[in-house]
Amino acid sequence: MILIAVTQCNRVLSVYDYVNETYAARVNPTFGMITGGYFTFLSKFEANLSAGCAVRCWRLCVMLLVLLIAMALLIGLLLIDAVFIVSLVGPMATMAISLTRLIQHDYDGSDASSKGKLRAALFIFYSLALLHSLCFYFWLLLHLSLEMLPIPASIEEYGHGDGGYYQMLLRQYLQETKTKCANDPKLPGDWNLVTYAVGLLDSASPDDHLDGLRMLDVLAINKQRSVRLELLSSRHSVQNLIEMLEWDGPDQEMRERAARIVADVAAALRVAQMPAGALHCISSLLEASPRSDTLKKPKGGKELIHRGLQILERLARDEHNCREMCNTQWLFPKITAPITSPAFLETEYDSEWVDILSILLRLVMRLISAPGEAGTVLCYEISASNDAVHNLLGILDGQIKFSLQLQENAMDVLSEISIGLSAAMTENLVKKLYHIFLANSGMSGLRPKAGEALVKLISTQGASGQVPVMEIFCKSMSMEQICESESTDALDVKRYGTVVDQLTDILVKDKECQISAAAILQHLCSRFTRSYELLEQDVVKLLMSILDLILYGKTEGDEETVSEARESNNSEMHNDEESKPPKPAGLKKSLVEKNDELSEERKHLAALLSLLVVICDNLVDADLFSNVTSVNDELAKKLKKIIEANNENTADCLRIVKLTCQVVIAIIHLKPSSLKDFNESNFNDVVSTAFKNMSDIENCMLFAVKDRQITKPAKTLSSLVKETQGLLHNAQETGNNSI
Repeated sequence: MILIAVTQCNRVLSVYDYVNETYAARVNPTFGMITGGYFTFLSKFEANLSAGCAVRCWRLCVMLLVLLIAMALLIGLLLIDAVFIVSLVGPMATMAISLTRLIQHDYDGSDASSKGKLRAALFIFYSLALLHSLCFYFWLLLHLSLEMLPIPASIEEYGHGDGGYYQMLLRQYLQETKTKCANDPKLPGDWNLVTYAVGLLDSASPDDHLDGLRMLDVLAINKQRSVRLELLSSRHSVQNLIEMLEWDGPDQEMRERAARIVADVAAALRVAQMPAGALHCISSLLEASPRSDTLKKPKGGKELIHRGLQILERLARDEHNCREMCNTQWLFPKITAPITSPAFLETEYDSEWVDILSILLRLVMRLISAPGEAGTVLCYEISASNDAVHNLLGILDGQIKFSLQLQENAMDVLSEISIGLSAAMTENLVKKLYHIFLANSGMSGLRPKAGEALVKLISTQGASGQVPVMEIFCKSMSMEQICESESTDALDVKRYGTVVDQLTDILVKDKECQISAAAILQHLCSRFTRSYELLEQDVVKLLMSILDLILYGKTEGDEETVSEARESNNSEMHNDEESKPPKPAGLKKSLVEKNDELSEERKHLAALLSLLVVICDNLVDADLFSNVTSVNDELAKKLKKIIEANNENTADCLRIVKLTCQVVIAIIHLKPSSLKDFNESNFNDVVSTAFKNMSDIENCMLFAVKDRQITKPAKTLSSLVKETQGLLHNAQETGNNSI
């Protein structure tokens, strides 16, 4: 084997000799002579050596070659280090020499005048050298500080601890900033980290897209307001983001981050201005399947479905977007696919999935309640699905855990689609809502929502007349709560009386459900006839309870509450911190809390006044009303205070004033002797002042379609004031004639 290797080496060497000699002879005769002599010597030397000697020589040559390469690399590194050390030490030596020479003026010079010139020149020279050294070290410190720029804790945490990667992105941004400054020292006014990340989305490189998504994702999570503004200003970036929602690569990080960013800006997007196929890209998130390689901490399909529904729900908050989504025929079946599945209630859901389903039901509610024909079609479409209605009723029964919010959303959807439900489904829904609102104390958190749903259901079904909701509601009473009776009519009277008693108790004792109880009682009383379907004692009890609530309850938005709200409003506007001493936290209510409290009081008062008007018109006659002791001068003064306290240009105040006038008219008709109490309270002047102050708001309400429901009753304030003043004026004339 050794002999064969030596023979092969000699053969290769001879070929190499021939090539080199040929090249040398053609290029340089002198070089050819040298190389020729060298290879002739080497050939003779190898011919005289044994086979083992030749192998060792070749090994020695290889080792020498490797050693030479290593020495060259080492010398290069030493030279680089030496240059670096010199570049650091050189300015330091310059600084030391310059300081020494500036402190010690021992310059030579024979002539005093030439010595002075030399001293001035050297002073300038050493000063410039010192300034140059200081600038160098300042630049070096700035460069090192930028290189070691710390990553914010929020970015480090959200980046799964990969702080080095985000530090690299920040360095890229700083490098880009330095490049721009080198070209033009004046940066654009809108240049910042957000605009840099948005610019990466405009790039053609997928790697730049991913870098931009990572930066924007972190900034969006940290609630940077400029992200939304900067991103929406670039139409191409928004288009790229939406297209990334359909990314189907093995790594889903790009898709998840794009979904989070689009969800953050979705409320400001308009479907009509988005690129074609945008809704298809967004809805593709609903079909995502779990992956095992997403974002290091995989969330997979759950995260994408959550973001997809969140985007659609925020888009649907805009009326124009909602209309566009309703007109997209294929979108609604894809959204409602889970709740129309027969296996919906048989699946186990954790708290995260319950949140996702809650967003789904809110989205469905926005779509089916959209104005116009499109929303109505979707409403009938879901009400016609037996599986959907069955699943929604199952949610209402609490068949899904952690579902308090989900039950509220199901109530909203069911009350909205109730107009298209069958009689059996409607009866089942009314019984469930009644069970929650009146009978089941274990669902206290759902009772206010159940009351609102009952009011809406009674209003819509009562208006359509398709299903006798009030009969179903009253007959849903358990038979143990009423006495057995031989007559069906008597049994119904007992049932109605029991329902009225329970609703009256809620009206008096349960603050959270007072408005709903008053609205249900109003619908009940509007269909009753005097002394036929309700006992006289039940009517008197209800009437006395309402009058007591108006007289003694905090229902008129009293002057103290109103003045506090106004003072707080003025203090917010002036923001005079010096005049206000510091107050302990938690003792003073905020302006928003005061306004919310005042609004609730006004809504409660309007519900009581509206109920009182219906009772006076439907259930009470003059004989019965004359026996009510609460109708006296105290009630007249209270009604006067109500108008004075609500003499503001708002829709709620307008409704209260109109209802108060209706109450006064009804009381005067039922008890003419009460005219004396109203005239002694100067009620005519109060009504005239209110009419002058609120005439503009009533005219504005003619154009406010959305607030027209608030301004009920249908009679105008002008007609009510004229009727009230006419009654009071006639009473005065009658009194004068009698004198």
